[in-house]
Amino acid sequence: MKKLLLCPPTFYDIRYEINPWMDINNKIDRQKAQEEYNTLTYALSQLGIEYDELGCNEELPDQVFTTDLGHAENGVFIKANFRYPQRQKEVDIAVDYFRMQGYEIKELPEQIYFEGGDFLKLNDVYVFGYGKRSSKEAAPILEDILNKKIVTVELPDEYYYHLDTCMAPISHETALINTSALHEQDIHKIRSEFRTIIATTEEDNKRLACNLVVFEKDLIMTQGISNELKDTLTHLGFRIITVPMGEYLKGGGSVHCVSMEIYE
Repeated sequence: MKKLLLCPPTFYDIRYEINPWMDINNKIDRQKAQEEYNTLTYALSQLGIEYDELGCNEELPDQVFTTDLGHAENGVFIKANFRYPQRQKEVDIAVDYFRMQGYEIKELPEQIYFEGGDFLKLNDVYVFGYGKRSSKEAAPILEDILNKKIVTVELPDEYYYHLDTCMAPISHETALINTSALHEQDIHKIRSEFRTIIATTEEDNKRLACNLVVFEKDLIMTQGISNELKDTLTHLGFRIITVPMGEYLKGGGSVHCVSMEIYE
């Protein structure tokens, strides 16, 4: 069972550039971002998906991307060690939230970076991406905390800087992958865990098609993905719900980035 943790876009903005999607001259339309957020939360409510919200801090314009805050599972919150100082204070709010929920807080050594967008879980399969934001050395520490085997892959493409921008496990048999953003040997590692791999197209990758949230057979994805991808997923038995995420794409994120998964 899982629920989601979101943060309203009250102060969402682009005040700096820490990934290639961000452009300080391409400002966020705050009203439009709020409308997109409202559409997402409405969709979650209609699907019966439980979610909670973090409080907003005016000094933290990237706080909407809650997935990056760490990993929460079975009463344990593994807090992020953000690579960029602009985002490091976000973790304090997350720690306060999870402490209030009675979670045990775990942290990695200060010199080892870990961001939640690089850590994907589906059932008992865990995949960790390192290179752009997270340190390779984080993987064995996460394995020790969770007592789980973790598949590790490198992220060489600056545009797909978190694992959740280029991969989405959607069932115990199936995963979406932006194959152009991963090394061939790492794609083989993923294939060993998932029988079916759906390779996303360049156009769908521009919409961060892999950045989705899955609940059983429901996939919540960004508007603008191709009919071909929707048809492929529908034929596999999934129901596709699309929501507008244009303002969030400006910051380099989409549905999964703004929807931290809490596993209970």
